[in-house]
Amino acid sequence: MSNVAAPTAKGVSLWSDAYRRLKRERLAVVCFFVVVAYVVLALMAKGGQVVNWLHADGRAGDGWKSFADSALFADYAVPNPSAAEQPPSAAHVFGTNVHGQDVLARIANGAGIAILLGVCVAGLAVFIGMIFGAAAGWFGKWVDEAVVWLYSTVSSIPDVMLMMGIAFMLGRTFTSLLIAMGLTYWVGVCRVVRGEFFKLKERDYVLAARAMGFGNARIMFLHVAPNVAHVLIIMFTLLFVEAIKAEVVLSFLGVGLVNEPSWGIIIQDAENELMRGQWWQMTFTSVALFGIVLALQVFGDALRDALDPRLRH
Repeated sequence: MSNVAAPTAKGVSLWSDAYRRLKRERLAVVCFFVVVAYVVLALMAKGGQVVNWLHADGRAGDGWKSFADSALFADYAVPNPSAAEQPPSAAHVFGTNVHGQDVLARIANGAGIAILLGVCVAGLAVFIGMIFGAAAGWFGKWVDEAVVWLYSTVSSIPDVMLMMGIAFMLGRTFTSLLIAMGLTYWVGVCRVVRGEFFKLKERDYVLAARAMGFGNARIMFLHVAPNVAHVLIIMFTLLFVEAIKAEVVLSFLGVGLVNEPSWGIIIQDAENELMRGQWWQMTFTSVALFGIVLALQVFGDALRDALDPRLRH
């Protein structure tokens, strides 16, 4: 009895075959390294903040403090009136805003917020959708009816309106945005997982596990769930992109983060500067947003094709 996807005629597993096919997609590989570059940029920006927090708590020495002070993009929040509203130059590659803050430093720190929020939201949505979808697909009957009613009710509300309502109730914090998006985006995962469990619960290895006396929980999460893992990975990638875009929209509408250099807040601040002919903050932030969204979309599409068992031959 195996809980691993069936191999091909040549004995190649789904994961090995997907990895080999993904490597052949050069554009997808390039997009993967683009995403890695964004992650490195975010770590460079946020690393100095972490060290400063540890130093304030007495857990980092003066040597680490000096490293944090000299780290790239560590001064994103320090106003410098003498350098306000400067266009791109050698000193400030992306220019400065009305407070004299370096736009590149703020974009780099915004990348950290976007990536962290994307990972957390996608993880929470996949977890909730997996639990509800597995229960509905496995038990059926009234459990399925209850889950279908729940996600039908949630999906009947526009995503932006639902997220705005939850964010208003919980406050403009990172946690509130995480909860608002997670409680909105689990619906798609639930639908997909529900369908997969309906299909897989009648397979031979599941019937054999039942005959051996294994409980529902063990069969669901040790035998059926691994065969749904490729679907969850695809959904995680897609929701990662949706979370980044949603944060920008909510922050631009005034219900997102406060006192943080998120891309939505930067674009909102740049709106007034754009009317004064200062194009650089709006332009470079939009390009940064476009770059990571495009890279994730292309890589997600390639990953979906590589992990689709129907396309293995």
